[in-house]
Amino acid sequence: MAKTSLRTVANDLVDDVIANTNIVYEENQNVISMVPVGQVERYDQFVGLVAECFRKEFEKILIIDWNFGKTSREDNLDAPGYQWESIDYVKATEVADNPKEFTKILINSEKNSITQYTDFDVVLVKYRDNIFEQAPYLLKKQKRAVVAIHTKGMAKKIIRNIDEESKKNELEFLAPVLFD
Repeated sequence: MAKTSLRTVANDLVDDVIANTNIVYEENQNVISMVPVGQVERYDQFVGLVAECFRKEFEKILIIDWNFGKTSREDNLDAPGYQWESIDYVKATEVADNPKEFTKILINSEKNSITQYTDFDVVLVKYRDNIFEQAPYLLKKQKRAVVAIHTKGMAKKIIRNIDEESKKNELEFLAPVLFD
C-alpha cells in the first residue's frame, strides 16, 4: 500500500461515509465509533482529522474520548489548520466515573443516542482498545464503525475476524482504514 497522508485518508474516508454509503444521519442516529485495532500510530491525530473532515458537511461535531487514562484534547490537535470552533471534545471521565458506567450511558439510551449529547450532527466515539473483542455488545446499539487497522505484521485472518464480528453484531461496517 502506498504511503498516504493522514489528511488524505481521513478526507477519503469521510467522502465515502457521506457520499457512497447511503448513510442518512437522522436525529439521534449519528454515532460513529472510531475503533483502533492493534497499535495505530498517530491515532489521536487521525480522529481529529476525521472530525475536521466531517465539518465539510456537518456543523456540530462531538468527539468523546473513551480513554480513562492520560489523554487530552490537545492530543487531537497535532496537525495545523484545525478549526475547532464547531468540534467539541469530552473525555469519558467527564461523563462517568468508570468505563462500565460510560458504556451503560452509551448503550441504554434509545436510537443510538448518547443521553447528554443529542444536539450534534456527528458524534465520534474514540476507543483505545479493540472494542470488537472487549465489548462487542456496545456496537449493537451504534450500528456504524470506522476501524483504524495497523496492518504491519497483521494476519489477514484478524481483518476477516473483524468483518465477521461486525456482521454478527449487525454493525454497519463502513470501511477499515489501513495503516502500513
